[in-house]
Formats: sequence, C-alpha cells, structure tokens
Amino acid sequence: MKLSIIIPVYNVEQYLQSCVQSVITQTYQNLQVILVNDGSTDSSGILCDQLAQQDSRIQVVHKVNGGLSDARNAGLKVATGDYVLFLDSDDYYADSYVLETLVNTLSKWDYPDALLFCRNDYYENLQVMHPESPYDEALLNNMDTPLESFAALLDAQRFNMSACFQILKRSVLVDNNIQFVVGLRNEDIDWSMQLWRHLGSVKVINLYAYVYRHRDNSITTTLCLQDYQSYDYMFDKWKSILSPEDKND
Repeated sequence: MKLSIIIPVYNVEQYLQSCVQSVITQTYQNLQVILVNDGSTDSSGILCDQLAQQDSRIQVVHKVNGGLSDARNAGLKVATGDYVLFLDSDDYYADSYVLETLVNTLSKWDYPDALLFCRNDYYENLQVMHPESPYDEALLNNMDTPLESFAALLDAQRFNMSACFQILKRSVLVDNNIQFVVGLRNEDIDWSMQLWRHLGSVKVINLYAYVYRHRDNSITTTLCLQDYQSYDYMFDKWKSILSPEDKND
C-alpha cells in the first residue's frame, strides 16, 4: 500500500530539512513525498530540489504563491497513494515508526476511510512539549456510523478540524472533489465539514504521531480581520447547506 504525504512549503528553510527527514526515515518505505513549493522567496525551493535529488520518492511541485489551501490542492492533484496525509513543513513526525503503525492499524480495521491520530504540541520559545488529550478508543471505535463518531467527538470536545492529524483514503477525497477553499483562513474547518459528509468509516488511535510546532508569526498564531471574515463565510455557507430536516443530526 502506497502513502502520499503532501507537504506545502513556503519560506521554511529553517525547518524543512527536519520535516522531510522525519518522513523519509520512516520504517514504512512505500511513500510518495510531495513538496509543494508555494512561491517561496527564501531558499526553500532550492532545498526542495536538493532533497528530491537525494531520494527518488520525493516529488517537487513549484508554483506561484497561492496560500496553504492552494498548495495542498496542488499536492493532491499529483498524489498517487492509496492513502494521503498532510504534513505542514514546520512540523514533523514523532518517530520513525509512525507510518508503519498507522498502516498496521488501517489493516486491523479493514481499511477505513479515515484514521484519526494524536499530536504533541511543541512550543518553540519555551521548548516544551504538551500531548493533547487522548481519544476514547473503546467508545469511538465501536460506533456504527461516522455521524455517531462526529457527535461523540463534539460532546467530548475532542473534535479536531485540522487536516494534518488523520490519514485518509485518497479515493474519498478525489471521488467527492474535496478540496480546500483558496483564500480562506482556518480553511481546515470548511474542509472537514466537506470531508465528514462523505466518510463511510472512521477509526481512531491514541498514537502521538505528529509534532505540531507553535512558533511566533506563523499563520496559526496571528489573528487578523480575514479570520473573522472567514468564519462568517463558513457559518453562512454551512447554515444554508444543512437543511431544516437534517438540523438535529
């Protein structure tokens, strides 16, 4: 089984090497590593090409700057794996057994559409690592439908909208044309709403696979008017999509 890891790259020369290294040193080797250079103005684009020369599994897409959503969409267009993961270029996988563990877990559950995993939050300035709260595996892995899982995750305040903390069957994304809205801040929220309407099966694992780096001046640590406009757009969009007869669900 082949995995495609999509890594959008924009001005991250300081972090890119460690990010990619955490992928290519995985014990699970059947990988397509897609580096999408989104018009970087530092040496990130050059570094992408250098990394690709060192490992034939690495594929580089160079494009004009269009933002995180556009870069992820571009990566998905060239993905060929059975499953897809999204990894931000300033983050990294916790150890070299992450992908092997995920593949084994997918096999255990007869290859669900999505498998959710956990993250560690790394605060760069403080050099402190905090694990997020675990999933209730016994509860969530025995749900009959993704809708029940969705409700249980919300009730537990454990629903994570990020695209990065799950492994997904590529056919679900492609067949249902699930893409990120370009120009939208907090785009993972809208994307998750699209995704969960089409998932046929969801499982969870308390594997702390992902290290999420909190750093100054990153997209997620700066707030602006566009954030509020994006939330307003998403609220209006999904309020109109969810019909009155479905509102309880």
